[in-house]
Amino acid sequence: MKRIVLGLTAIFILQIQFTKAQHSNVFEPSAVKTVHLSAEIPGLGSDYPYNYKVTCIYHPQGKPADKQYLDSIDMRQYSEVSKANKTGAATPNILNSWRGNVYNVGTPPDNTVAISNGGIIISCINSSVFYYNTKGEELGSTNFLKLSRDFFGQVSSDLFDPRVIYDQEADRFIMVVLNGNSDKKSEVLVLFSKSNTPLDGWNAYALKGDVASKGYWFDYPNIGVNKYSLFISGNLYNTNDFFSDNTIFSISKADGYAGKDLNYTNWNSLSDGNGSAFGIVPVQLGTQGSYTSDAYFVSAESGYANFIQLYVLDPTSGKLKGYSVTVPYYSVPDNSPQQNTGDVLNMGDTRIKSAILIDGNIHTVHTTTTINGYAAVAYHRISVASKTATTKIYYNEAQKHYLAYPAIAQAGTSSTDQSVIIAYTESGADIYPRLSMMHVDANMNAGNPQVVKDGLGYVDIAMDTIERWGDYITIANRFNNNTCWLFGCVGGANQKHDNYVFELSMDKFPSGTEQPLEAVNTSMYPNPAVENVTVVFELEKRQNVLIDLYDADGKRIAAITNHTYNPGTQQLYFETNNLSPGIYFLRITGENGLLANKKLVKN
Repeated sequence: MKRIVLGLTAIFILQIQFTKAQHSNVFEPSAVKTVHLSAEIPGLGSDYPYNYKVTCIYHPQGKPADKQYLDSIDMRQYSEVSKANKTGAATPNILNSWRGNVYNVGTPPDNTVAISNGGIIISCINSSVFYYNTKGEELGSTNFLKLSRDFFGQVSSDLFDPRVIYDQEADRFIMVVLNGNSDKKSEVLVLFSKSNTPLDGWNAYALKGDVASKGYWFDYPNIGVNKYSLFISGNLYNTNDFFSDNTIFSISKADGYAGKDLNYTNWNSLSDGNGSAFGIVPVQLGTQGSYTSDAYFVSAESGYANFIQLYVLDPTSGKLKGYSVTVPYYSVPDNSPQQNTGDVLNMGDTRIKSAILIDGNIHTVHTTTTINGYAAVAYHRISVASKTATTKIYYNEAQKHYLAYPAIAQAGTSSTDQSVIIAYTESGADIYPRLSMMHVDANMNAGNPQVVKDGLGYVDIAMDTIERWGDYITIANRFNNNTCWLFGCVGGANQKHDNYVFELSMDKFPSGTEQPLEAVNTSMYPNPAVENVTVVFELEKRQNVLIDLYDADGKRIAAITNHTYNPGTQQLYFETNNLSPGIYFLRITGENGLLANKKLVKN
C-alpha cells in the first residue's frame, strides 16, 4: 500500500504547562444490584446480510465559543506558532492492513477494535461484528439484526454504539452494545467472552439504561477494566433528547466471565466545573502488566472549557473523588470541506473518546479548534500524583486541513515508555476524508505526520449538506507484542464509508518471531542454554536499550533490562533456571526501534 508522508511544516504545535487542580466533590456509589444472564451466545459464523439502517443522533452540550472571545485568551497563540517540527521523532510503520467490516449504509460507523495476546482481532461498526486473525483472515462474523433477534428476543434491531475491549489479565474480551433510544427501551447489552477466543461464545446481559428511573435513555458508552471490575460510562438523555445526566456502571468481571448473575453498582450525577460531566471515559491501562484496584476517569466539555475533569476511585470506600485539571481553552471547530463536493463534514464536539495510563500519567486526546476554526488535536498528559497537565495542540492550518476524532495508544513496549501513537481523521477541500497518524515521543515531540489510508471519494450519506463522519476511531495495543491495531473509516469510492484495519508499529517487524535481518551484531552463549546465558551486542551510539524475552507464541515473559549503554561492545548475563524447555526469542530494542531478535533454545 502506498504511504504518503506530509512535509515537516504540516503539523504545528502549541505547548502549555499548567499546575492547578482543584478537588471538586466526592461521589457515593449506589447499593449493589443484580441482573440475570440474558443469553448464552454461541460462536459466530459468517452471517452478515444488511437490510436495515442505523443512524445515531448527535447531541451537542453547549455551543462553540465565540471567535472574538477565543482571540482574547491563550488560543490566540495558535496563529502565532510558525516554527516547523524538526525534532526527528520517528515515524510508525504500517505492517499490515485490510478492508474491514462491510459498510451498512448507516452513519456514522463508530469503529471499535480490540486484539488479544493470542492474535484474535474483533472489529465492530454500528451494524456488525467481525473476527479476524492477524493475517486478516476472517474467522467469523454476525450482524446486529441477527444478534438482536436470536439472542435478545426482539423482532427489529435498534442496536448501536458498540465498544469492545480486551482484558489482558483475564485473557478475555468484553463487548458493549446499546439498545433503544427511549427511556422505556434503553438497555446496555454487555457480552463477556467465555474463553480467550470469541468463537467459543459469549455470556450476555441486558442492563437497564434508565439506571436511576428518571425517564432517561443511555448513549455514548465508553468501557474500561481494572483488576476486579468492568466500568461502563455513558450520557443520559431525557425524552426530548437533551443531555440530562451521566452514569458509570461498576460490574464484577468474574461474574460475567462465569455466566453467573451479574452484580454491579453505579455512580450518577457526577459534576464538573460547569455542571453535569459530559462524556466520561474510563482510563485504560496502556501497557502490558497486571491490573490494580485503582481506577481513573476523565471527561472534557462537549462545547468549550479550560479544564479536564479527573475522577479517582477510592477502592476501599467505593467513592469517586473529582478534580478539575486546568488545560488550555478548547472549543468546537468549524465543519470541514471535502474535495469535489459542497457537502461538509461535521467535526463533532470536543469530548474525550479514549484515555490510557502509562506509569502514573494519563494520556488523552480530543478534538479542538484553532483561532481560524480548523479542527485540531489536543493531547493532554496528566500526572495522577500532582493532578497537573501538560498539553500540546497539533494542527495543519497551513494546508487548510481539519484533524479530528483522535485516538491514542502506547508506542513503546516498556511499562515506563511515555511515547504514544495518535491516530486521527483528516479532511479538507483538496483531499477526500482519510486516516492519518503521528508518533509523539516521551518529551511530547511529534514526528512527521503520516497518511495511513487515503480516501477514495467524498462522504454523501445524509439528506442535507452536513455529513456525519464517525464519532470514533479506535487504536488498541497488542500487549505482548510491539504492535497496535487501528480501525477507522475513510471516504469511499461510492461516497459512503470504507472501513479498514491496520497493524502499526514503531518497528519494521512485529516481535515474537525471528527476523531475517539484524541491525546490530548480537550473539548468545551457550545456546542451547541450561542455567544461564551471556548476551553480547554492539552499539554504534549511546542509547537506551530494552531487552525482553518472549516465548514462541509471542508472549513477553520477562523484562531483562532497561538501561542506557555507551557505544561499543556490551555484555549482559541472565539466568535461565526458571525457564521451561523450549524455544524463546530475545528482543533488543533501541531508541529508533528493533535492533535484534535472537532465537534462544532452553534445554
